[in-house]
Amino acid sequence: MPPPPPVGVAQPTAQMPARPPAGGYAPPVAQYPAEPPAPYAMRRRVPPVPPPTREAAAGRRRGAPIAGVLAVLSGAVVVGSTFLAWLPGASGIFRGTGWNIMKVYQGAGNLFYQTTQGAIFFSGFWSLALGGLLIIAGVVMMFRRRIGGLAAILFGLAGAGIAAVDIYTIYAKLGVNGIQAFSVTPSAGLWIFAGASLVGMVLGIVGLVI
Repeated sequence: MPPPPPVGVAQPTAQMPARPPAGGYAPPVAQYPAEPPAPYAMRRRVPPVPPPTREAAAGRRRGAPIAGVLAVLSGAVVVGSTFLAWLPGASGIFRGTGWNIMKVYQGAGNLFYQTTQGAIFFSGFWSLALGGLLIIAGVVMMFRRRIGGLAAILFGLAGAGIAAVDIYTIYAKLGVNGIQAFSVTPSAGLWIFAGASLVGMVLGIVGLVI
């Protein structure tokens, strides 16, 4: 057993190696680096989302032929409702079909609507225009269901809204307490305008989800 070191003499450490003896050689002291942190690769990674396949992209662009054909038919019905009676029993600026209301400017009316005594009544211009746009939307839907479906929803909703305003005007502004001295009710052409527009809007929704 080696003798104990003399008192007061510093002991060699890893930071302070022992002094080499006089005329002798002291081997170098090995330095041990600190342990590196856990590599990032050991953490759990979320696998990347694969890009959409060609079939999925084509599915989003494909058409809806059945819904498109039906939308074309509903647009044609909207156009045809222009030439049917909207208010056959009324008199003045509200007489006749949507086409006649569009052609005859009386009171404060114009090509787009007629007004008198606070009542507004949209003319057949809107059924012609929105019906034609609904036909175009149906044709587009046959090949591109997203674009055509959104257009059919927009045009169908607009047509139904305009028809609803006309129906409300008839019940609220015309009649015994309104402009006319007798009861006035919407005729078949106006109801067909509203119903065909709603059908076109529903077909646009169907074209988007199928």
